[in-house]
Amino acid sequence: MVKLTKNPDAGKMRLYEHNGERFPSVTTVLSYIENDAWLKSWRGRVGPEVADKIRDDAAVRGTRVHALIAGADVENVTEQERACAQAALDWIESNVQQVLQIEMKMADRELGFGGTVDCIALMKNGAVAVIDWKTSKQLKPHNNLQTAGYALLAEAAGYTISERYVVRLWTDQPGRVSTRTCNNPRDYAAFEGIVAYWHWAHPGAK
Repeated sequence: MVKLTKNPDAGKMRLYEHNGERFPSVTTVLSYIENDAWLKSWRGRVGPEVADKIRDDAAVRGTRVHALIAGADVENVTEQERACAQAALDWIESNVQQVLQIEMKMADRELGFGGTVDCIALMKNGAVAVIDWKTSKQLKPHNNLQTAGYALLAEAAGYTISERYVVRLWTDQPGRVSTRTCNNPRDYAAFEGIVAYWHWAHPGAK
C-alpha cells in the first residue's frame, strides 16, 4: 500500500509525491471535465474577494468536518461542524458493519494518480464500499466519477469494492444527510479515460 504526502508546492494543482514521483489527485484529474462557466458568472456577480473568501471558508470547513469524522482533535469546533460530523457518524452507525480505512492516502501507480479516500467500509449488507463525504451545497454528476477513482485506488491497495456512496452533509441544515448510490459501471472506464487524457496533456508528470 502506497502512502503519500501532499505536495505543498503544487499550487491549485493537487499532486501527491512518493519516492520522487508525482501523481495528480482525483480532484485534479476531474477538474479537466468541469464546466466552470457558472463559477465565472458567480465570481463576476459577487466579486473575486468575496468569492475567494467563500471558497476558502468552505474548504476549511470541509477539512475540519472530515477531521472530526476521522476522530482527530479539532480546536474551536463550531456547532455546524459538530452537527455535520455527528450526522456522518450516525450514517455510519446505521449502514456500516465495520470501518476498514478512513482518510487514507493511496496511489494507483499503474494508472498514475493518487488521492485520499474518505472511508472504506464493510457495509451491513456484506459489500465493501468507498464512501465520500461532501459538505458542498449540492452534489454534481462528476462526484460519481470521483467515487470510481477512489474505488480504483482502494482496489490497487487490495480491496474488492462493490459499492460506492456520496454522502452529503448539509451545512445549511446541520444534521441532515443525503445519500447518492453510484452504481454505473461505466464510471470506471470514464474515469480511466480522463486520467489518460490528463497524462497526455502533462507528459512526464508521473
